[in-house]
Amino acid sequence: MSNTTKAQILLIAPELNNLTDPSDLMWNQILEDVAGDVGSTAFGTLQEKAQRYKAAHHLSLILETQTGGSSSGTGSLTMDKNGDVLKQYSSPIKANKAMSPYERTTYGKEYLSIRNRCVVGFRGIVPGC
Repeated sequence: MSNTTKAQILLIAPELNNLTDPSDLMWNQILEDVAGDVGSTAFGTLQEKAQRYKAAHHLSLILETQTGGSSSGTGSLTMDKNGDVLKQYSSPIKANKAMSPYERTTYGKEYLSIRNRCVVGFRGIVPGC
């Protein structure tokens, strides 16, 4: 299991308490995925912090989907009304292809900052990171 915990993530991202996940299945899966992705070899003493921010990033995107929000902006809106039911659709703004998906949230940006301090180039690891 991951070095980081739900409690540690909620300290930096209290809004994630609003996630609809009654049995914590989503939380557990994200924590497991992050533990596999963010190892001590590459991140050293910053492993837990990197895991925390990477997990918060992914969970923020899930929360965004659940609440219908968008931190990345939206393109054109389309509405469809059928009786009393109103459906609203939006098309996402096309992101710069060079932009990292982690740049969509503040947590993802912090994860990138940590990763860039610890991992240099292809499998290059900064000693003591």
